[in-house]
Amino acid sequence: MNNNTEKQQYLTIREAAEYCRVSDSWLRNQVYKGRVKFTRTNGGSGKLLFIKEWLDEILLQGVQNG
Repeated sequence: MNNNTEKQQYLTIREAAEYCRVSDSWLRNQVYKGRVKFTRTNGGSGKLLFIKEWLDEILLQGVQNG
């Protein structure tokens, strides 16, 4: 990770869903489909964690011109 990522505040699945204005289940589905970056606590077996930059990437994918 770069220094900017290390200084970011991590969001839980619920916080991340609120930030994106989507349901927890929708965001979890995007994780399992490999469409959004995330990390996990406990060496990869714990809670899903996100930073806003990663969430912004998936939100921008839905932007359409027109």
